Amino acid sequence: MVMAVLARILFGVCSSLVYHWSKGVEPRAKSRVVHHYDDFLLSVRLKMDLPSLSDKSDHHVSSGSPWSAFMALLGLCTKLFAVVSQLGLISHTVRSGNHGMIFAILCIGKPLVRFFQQDLWSIPHIAETTNTDYLRMKALLRLEEKEYRLDILSGDLVQYIISEFRKAREGLGEISTDWPGSQYWEQRGPTTNLIASIAGDLPLMYYAAVALFKPAAMSLSTIASLQQSAVLLRWLFWDIFNQADVLRQNINSCTATLRFGEDCPKSEKGMALELRNVTFSYPGTKENAKVLDDVSFKINPGELCVVVGSNGSGKSTFVKLLTRLYDVNGGSVLVDGEDIRRYKIADLRQTIATLSQDHLASEVLGKLDKGLETVLDHSGLQYRVNVDENTELDTVYKKLKKSVEVSGGERQRLVASRTFMRFKSKKIKFVAVDEPSSALDPEGELKLFNNLREARAGKTMVFVTHRFGHLTKYADKILCMKDGKVAECGTHEELMRKEGEYHKMYKTQAEAFQ
Repeated sequence: MVMAVLARILFGVCSSLVYHWSKGVEPRAKSRVVHHYDDFLLSVRLKMDLPSLSDKSDHHVSSGSPWSAFMALLGLCTKLFAVVSQLGLISHTVRSGNHGMIFAILCIGKPLVRFFQQDLWSIPHIAETTNTDYLRMKALLRLEEKEYRLDILSGDLVQYIISEFRKAREGLGEISTDWPGSQYWEQRGPTTNLIASIAGDLPLMYYAAVALFKPAAMSLSTIASLQQSAVLLRWLFWDIFNQADVLRQNINSCTATLRFGEDCPKSEKGMALELRNVTFSYPGTKENAKVLDDVSFKINPGELCVVVGSNGSGKSTFVKLLTRLYDVNGGSVLVDGEDIRRYKIADLRQTIATLSQDHLASEVLGKLDKGLETVLDHSGLQYRVNVDENTELDTVYKKLKKSVEVSGGERQRLVASRTFMRFKSKKIKFVAVDEPSSALDPEGELKLFNNLREARAGKTMVFVTHRFGHLTKYADKILCMKDGKVAECGTHEELMRKEGEYHKMYKTQAEAFQ
């Protein structure tokens, strides 16, 4: 007993030292792993096209998954060592009491039953929420977020939202909203639970039978020791199975896809772009709802191409396909004669600049105290202050920087200014300008156009616009869209002489200013 107590103290001291050391090392190691995968995932996701980004199959992926997988593996190894040790103790106990290995085998009966039972993570599965009341509740809960506040208050929607939420909650009733894995586990039949329950009582039945038929072979201390060992062993097996499940989930979460391809071409004049028999529909729309239908055209390197058409004609979709925000459903998009899908997305992004809405930013920066260093939306602020009590802490709280508010137009200017800054890198070979004048007056539109003309050298430019004016007169090529097809193609003078769709749209717009 003295040796047992001394051993207990020794191992207690050693385990405390190891625990203290691990708690000092773990945060640093975790931080390095998480930061590494933050960088990795940020790089992967920023290069994704829109369909891949909206794909729900990677929603379990996070920068913490590799560390969680490592810790689960470490925990699994620890539990396995503990099981081996506990089995050794039980084996020693039963051998010293001449009970044989039968008891040791019975102790693992219930965990073995658990091992052969399938859980949700051990089989291929898809879990989808289909209850409309539950989905509506989740959507309504999101409306409390900051970005919806202005619309809710200005539209006097508070009571409506509360009413609709209560209605959806009543419609949901008592339907379980637990995690799918829990619901799957709860659906087991009574037979499975009965077998598991009986298997868990096998050790008790064994030493009860021994005590009944051979009282001299079983002491109360032995019974107590075996009972404690059996319970501990059972929990160790539960931990092993749970750790194995956690490890399996984290390994699944660590799976990521990298896209490889050819290097992007280097052209002094700009990119040559071509759509060849392209058909496209946005994800989630009906199969017959084609935005582009068998469209073919070519833009030569260095050309200024203007795409015009009525709303819904498909003109803005060109930009999304040419910049590979989406991939075509049929046909192909070619860059310098090669399919755009063969190029590395990272290299492709470096050679493309997309511009939309307003373009001036210097006057916005002049309004901000710290200029480019201004943080628009602060995060990481933690406080517990009784406001308006005039305490020293309250004074500090009131001095803290709050979020800087800028208008939507000013934000657009800040975003667009980055595009012009990228022109200086000399890597941009294709500039896509989508509806550049929607927020500009004629003077601002002219200034934008002149700025782009000055930066045009070595770049192919594609403008998408619903306003004509001086823009189309300087274009090398005009594509006039109608119902998802290229109705006409040519210069301003050529299309005006045809007196077709472009001529009609141009005259209609010009008459509004007469």
